[in-house]
Amino acid sequence: MSNLEIAKVLKPQGIKGEIKVECYTSDLDFFMSLKNFYIGETIYNITNIRIMGKFAFIKTQEINSMNEAETLRGKILLAPKPNNEPSKENFEFYINDLEDCCIKDEQGNIIGYIDSIEKYGSADIINVKLGGGIKSFPFLKNIFKEIDIINKSIIIYKEKLDEVLV
Repeated sequence: MSNLEIAKVLKPQGIKGEIKVECYTSDLDFFMSLKNFYIGETIYNITNIRIMGKFAFIKTQEINSMNEAETLRGKILLAPKPNNEPSKENFEFYINDLEDCCIKDEQGNIIGYIDSIEKYGSADIINVKLGGGIKSFPFLKNIFKEIDIINKSIIIYKEKLDEVLV
C-alpha cells in the first residue's frame, strides 16, 4: 500500500507540542479518522485533531514540547491511502497518482510528463517537463479529454492547453 502526502507542518502551536499543519486533502472525514501519520520512517500517534478551514492542529503522544514540535517545521505528513478511491466522475485524483503521467494530445503526440503539482485555492497547478524546461497550467477539467491513472497516460485538448500554458 502506498502512502499519501496529507499535510505539511507549518509551525508549533502552543507549548505542549501541538503542530499546525496545512491539509492537502479536502476530505476532512478522512483526515479526522486518522489514528497516526508518518514523517520519514517515524510514526506519530494522534491524540487530538482540530480542523480550521484548510488547517489542522494535531497533538500526538510523541511530541510534548514546543521545541520538539519545532523540529517538524516544513516536514510532510504521510498516511496510508484509504481503500476508497477518489471519484473520477467528480474529477478527483490523488496527486501522487498523477505525477510522472505522460501527457499527450488528441492525436497521441507526447507533450510532456507531469513533474509536480502545486496546491492553490482556486485551482491546482500542474508542472510539466517539456524538452529541457518546465511549463505550468491549471488543473481544469475542460483541458482534459481522458485521465488513465493505471497506464499513467493523460490525453488533453491541445487547443485548450495552449490557451493556459505558461
